[in-house]
Amino acid sequence: MSIQRVVGALREAHGDAPLATFGLATILVVAAAWTLVRLPVGVAVPVVLGGSVALTAWLLYPDAPAYALLALAPFTVEFNAGPLKDIYVQDLILGVLTIVVLSATLAGLQPQTRFRSRAAAVLVLLWVALFLWDCFTYRFGSGNRWLMSSEIKNAWYTYRQIARYMLPFPIVALYLRDPRPAGRVVDVILLVCGGMALYAVLVAPETGYVAIGPFETGNQLAGFLVPTVPFAAARLFMADSRRSRLLAATALLVMLRAIWLSGSRGGIVGCIATFFPMALFLPRRRIAAVLMGGVIALAVVLCFEGNLLNSPKLRRFLTIGHFEDVETFRWRTEQWEFFMERLNASPITGVGTDVDRALSDLDRAQTPHNAYLAIAMRSGYVGLVLTVGFVVAAAALCVRSLRAPGGHPEGRVLWVGLLGAIAGLAVHGLGEATFLLAQVLFFFYIVLAFAVVEAAGSSSDRSVAGPGAAGPGVRHA
Repeated sequence: MSIQRVVGALREAHGDAPLATFGLATILVVAAAWTLVRLPVGVAVPVVLGGSVALTAWLLYPDAPAYALLALAPFTVEFNAGPLKDIYVQDLILGVLTIVVLSATLAGLQPQTRFRSRAAAVLVLLWVALFLWDCFTYRFGSGNRWLMSSEIKNAWYTYRQIARYMLPFPIVALYLRDPRPAGRVVDVILLVCGGMALYAVLVAPETGYVAIGPFETGNQLAGFLVPTVPFAAARLFMADSRRSRLLAATALLVMLRAIWLSGSRGGIVGCIATFFPMALFLPRRRIAAVLMGGVIALAVVLCFEGNLLNSPKLRRFLTIGHFEDVETFRWRTEQWEFFMERLNASPITGVGTDVDRALSDLDRAQTPHNAYLAIAMRSGYVGLVLTVGFVVAAAALCVRSLRAPGGHPEGRVLWVGLLGAIAGLAVHGLGEATFLLAQVLFFFYIVLAFAVVEAAGSSSDRSVAGPGAAGPGVRHA
C-alpha cells in the first residue's frame, strides 16, 4: 500500500477532483509554515529540510516509512510542540502511516489482508484485547492518579505509554506493500543494531569499559541486544550467500562483544537462550559444525588472551553458577517482595504503572526488575495473561511458518530470529523488566508486523504454486 495508490483510488472515486492530493499538499504547506514561524530558526530549518527529504524518499520508495520505524527503534529522538511534550520522531511517521491506512479504507481500496490465517487472526484478536485492557488500566490505575488532570493530557499520556509502542504492529502490517520483506528487515536489523553495538564498544573506554551506547545503563543495552542477536545468528547459520553470512558474522561478533562489555549477567543468559529455538530448525550437521567452531574459537581466544581467566568481567559472569549467593540476587528478591505486596492489593487490574514512588523513601529502586511482575503491576494478572498469550501466539505463528513447506530462506531467517528473540526476552525478563523498555517494545511490535506480512506472502505463494511445488519445512539432515 502506498500514497500513490491511495491518491489514485480517490481520483477514480471522485472524478477530476484530486481531493487527496490537494488536502495533502495543504497540510504539508501549513505544517511547514507553522514550523518556520513558531520554532527557532536552528530547529525549524532542519525540520523542514528533513521533512522534505523524508517525503521525497517516501514518494520514491513507498515502504520507506515502515523500515524507518525499524531503524529508529533503538533511538529516542524527541521534541516538544506547544502543549504536547516528549513527541518522538516515530510518532510523526506512525501518524502519517495511520492516515494513509485509514484513507485507503475510506477510498474503498481493499489491500491484501495480512490476518487471514487462523494463527494471525488469533494474534490480532489478542492484540486488540491487550491494547484495550492496557489503555484502561493505565488511564484508571491508582498509581497514575497523581499524573492525570485534563482529558486531553490524559489521552496524550495514554498514547505515550501504551499506544505509541503497540500501534506499529497493525499499522505496519496493513500499510506495507512488499509481501516478502524478510531480507530487507534482517539487513536493517544487522546494520542498525550492529552499528549501534560497534559505537558502544568504541566508546566503552570513556565509560570505564562498560558498554552503554545510546542507553542509560549497560543492562539496558544488553536488554536491547538480546532480541537482536538471534537475527544475526540465524542469518549466519541459515543463509546461502557468503556475502550475507559475512555481514551477519561481523554484526554478531560486535553485538556479543558489546554484551560482554556491558557487564550484564542477565544479558549473557538471555543471549544464550536465544540460540535454543534455532537448534530445532537447523540441520544436525550444521549444529555440530557450529559447536565445533565455537569450541575452536574459545580455545584460540584463551591461547592469545592469557589474562582472560583473571578478567573481572569473567569472574562476574561466573557468579551465575551460584546466583543465590550474589548480593544483587538477594536484593532483587527483596524488591520482588515489596512489589508482590503492592500487587496483592489490586491483583486484577494492577495499579497502572510498574513504578512505586514510595520506595524512594526507603532508598530503593522504584521498579521491580522483573518483566512479569512489572507487567502485572501495570495491568494486573489479566494483563499478564493477555501479554503471555499474545507472545505465545507470536511464537506459534513463527513455528507454524517454519514448519510449513516451501518457506523462503530469508523468511525462515526472520521467523527463527523472532522466535529466538521471544525466548531471550522470556529468560532475560526474570531479572530485568526488559520487555517494558521503550526501545524493546518498538522493536518487538515492528518486527512482528513484518513477520506477519512475510507469513501471509509465503502462504499466498504456496497457494498459487500448489501442493506439488512444496518442499520440506524442517530439515534434519
